[in-house]
Amino acid sequence: LLREMRTNDAVISAVFFILENALKAVTWRGVGASDKAADKDAGGFLETCLADMSWSWADTMAHILEFLEQGFSLVELVYKKRLGENPRRYGKVLDVASSRYDDGRVGWRKWAPRPAESLASGSEWVFDEHGGIQGVNQSPENYGGQPVTIPIGKLLHFRTTTAPGNSPEARPIHRAAYLAWWYARNFEEMEGIGYERDVAGLPVVYLGGGTTKSGVNSDYEVAKNLVVNLRKDEQAGVVIPHPKMGEGATPGDGMLLELLSSGGTRAYDSTAIIDRYNKLKAISMLAQFIMLGTSNVGSYALSRHQGDVFTLAASGFLAAIADVINRHAVPRLMHLNVFPGMTGYPTLQPSEVGLPDLKAVAEYVNKLVDKAVITPDVELENHLRQLAGLPMPMVEVAGTPSAKVANYSDKVALSLTR
Repeated sequence: LLREMRTNDAVISAVFFILENALKAVTWRGVGASDKAADKDAGGFLETCLADMSWSWADTMAHILEFLEQGFSLVELVYKKRLGENPRRYGKVLDVASSRYDDGRVGWRKWAPRPAESLASGSEWVFDEHGGIQGVNQSPENYGGQPVTIPIGKLLHFRTTTAPGNSPEARPIHRAAYLAWWYARNFEEMEGIGYERDVAGLPVVYLGGGTTKSGVNSDYEVAKNLVVNLRKDEQAGVVIPHPKMGEGATPGDGMLLELLSSGGTRAYDSTAIIDRYNKLKAISMLAQFIMLGTSNVGSYALSRHQGDVFTLAASGFLAAIADVINRHAVPRLMHLNVFPGMTGYPTLQPSEVGLPDLKAVAEYVNKLVDKAVITPDVELENHLRQLAGLPMPMVEVAGTPSAKVANYSDKVALSLTR
């Protein structure tokens, strides 16, 4: 039902389209725990892992963002050794994955989705005695009748909220739009029926003497089928196997078909009713700004303000995604690699959702610098470049045929390869 709402409803589908594409357009960069060389190397390595998976990061984010529709999403971390484009077989691994890098480190091969519909119905979650999640069970139909358990240590679990009651399945973002969706859908059906009846009229059949009133093939059954299915189309037509009542027939005999018209008036404005419910659907997801311009009300300032609220909500989801990644995915990956001298785990930091007011940002930063509140450094420059969607600065790489590469992660990758 929630998928039908998301797929078939124009307003709800538009909200999902905006939100998902806004979150997929965000750029991510690896940031070391400090300015020390080992920490910078770890941050650069982490960033290269995102670009070295078998699925693009945008596709991976699409799988993660399924939690918007179903309340939660699961991806399984799959690893590989980075042994170049033509890797040699190692250990018991038969399906050896290629890599853009040949540094021998362990990176992510992919974040494989484990959709909600693949879980074993009724026994999806494995809990410990304290209510903590220990894993999930996948449907036995796909595995010879036996459910397959995936331990939580191999999974990343994303969800919209901890409500209700810290449920692992949480609540889809369009759950509150259900009533508005239900009423709007039913009013649309009634509107279509009403317009059709206005055009075609309401069919009424009179059965007089000489007609049969009972039996499977009686005139009554034929007439009932006629009034239910009468439509005006290229095949419209009615054949009546009796004289027309009142014209040539004995009084009270024959059959008569009439179309009753409503006179073109309705008691209610269905368009206004449906628009009201469409606005409620958008409001339930803080996306009422998409309705501006569909009527004679609304201004640029109002749309900007409402859009800011929506962006703030989207930023909250992005922060939650980054927290899960940095709390669980990054430490597990770094445990499989060695960076001598590293003082802490690196993090993956997303850019802002949407394009901010760059003029206001520039004025703000300039004032802070002028007052010596902040001191410009490389990290600040990189953050501002990321904020504006600008490329990272070119850096010198000694000993390489091409003396410059696009960004720090490429520098690390080239150094490791060399």
